[in-house]
This record gives sequence, structure tokens and C-alpha cells, in this order.
Amino acid sequence: MKNRFISYSLIVDVAFILFSYLFLLLSSLIYPGIIALILVIIVNLINLISDYTYNKYLVVFSRYSLMFYFDVLRFFTQLRLLNKQKLRRAFIERNNDLVASLKKHSPDQVVIILPHCLQVTDCNIRITTDISNCKMCGKCSIGEIRRVTEEFSINPFVVTGGTLAKRLVADLKPELVIAVACERDLVEGVKEVFPFEVYCIINIRPEGPCINTTLNVDELRTAISKLIK
Repeated sequence: MKNRFISYSLIVDVAFILFSYLFLLLSSLIYPGIIALILVIIVNLINLISDYTYNKYLVVFSRYSLMFYFDVLRFFTQLRLLNKQKLRRAFIERNNDLVASLKKHSPDQVVIILPHCLQVTDCNIRITTDISNCKMCGKCSIGEIRRVTEEFSINPFVVTGGTLAKRLVADLKPELVIAVACERDLVEGVKEVFPFEVYCIINIRPEGPCINTTLNVDELRTAISKLIK
């Protein structure tokens, strides 16, 4: 399992240790600093082990530590020490690796959440209530997505924003969510519905964000194939 996120986490570890010791030395509290150092080492060892040895509990632990690391690393993006977009992509890749390493799911326990910006802007067909309303004209990727979801018997939902997506997950309580969106919305969505399992697919934005976006349908098909029974 690839783990590009570990390079970012190591940056946090170094900073955490240095700042901890600086504060603790100034206050003459050496033992808590040693404990903090040991905890950081243990967390990283567990993350590394979970990359090479499948264990459900280790993977779950790694998912929790991923959420923590991202929140800490986001602070470094504010200082312009890390690239925000690269950090989001690293988070998504790491999250997908962990989710894919868990058990496979039956199609009836999986939902696909799609952003409404996948629909071409001059289309007057309403698909947010039912994607089967799509006439499959080929002007956007919705038709191809519909074919793939029907092939695997998975329910797709088109939403107009993150609030509706979050409510959908809360109401349906699926075992697995396959979500399509931009990097920012995917990261925030994963964190908001955690610990639900969310596999992320980044959309393609030839005209910029939130307008006439598209999707690599082959990537969607590949993801579904490896995630369902």
C-alpha cells in the first residue's frame, strides 16, 4: 500500500517533538516530553505496520490518526510551509488506500454521491431527484455514470452541496460511500461523516470549479470493482 502521507506526518512528528521539548524544557518537565516522544513513535510504527500487514483494527487506528495528522498539517499550510492542494491529494490517496484495504461490500450497502456540476449547464433535465431521468445524450458524463451504476446495481445520488451529501449519509447509513467531488469538498466530506467509509474520486474541471465538470468513468468502474463483492 502506498503511503505518501507518511512524509507529511513525519514533518509533524519532528515539529511536535521540537515544540514539545522546547516547552517542557522551559518548564523543567522532562518526563512528559519523553512520554510524548514515545507516543509519536508508537503511532508511526502502527501506521507503517498497517501498510504491510492487513489487520482491521490497525487500519481503523490508521484512519483515526489520519484525521488527526491532517488537522495538524493544515496549520502548516497556513504558514505556507506545505502546499494545501498537495496535502489534500495526499490525504485522499491515503484515505483511499485504507478504505480499500477493509472488507468488500455488497452493492446494496454502497451509495455513490455525485456533484450536480457533472451535469452540463444547458441541460434542463432534473437529475437531483432521480438520475434515471437522464436521457443519456452524451453531452456530459452523467449518462456513462448511470450505465456503470446500473451494471453494478449501485444507487447513485446527485446532490447540490455538502450539506445534502452529509444528510444523505446520515439517513441511509451505508457501509461504503463512493464520492466524486473536488479535493477540498472530498476532504471536508470525509472528515464530516467520519467514521463512515468514504472512497474518493477527484473530478475533472476543464472549465474551472463547479461548472461542467466531468469524471473518468473508467476510474469509477475500477473503484467499484475492487470495493464490492
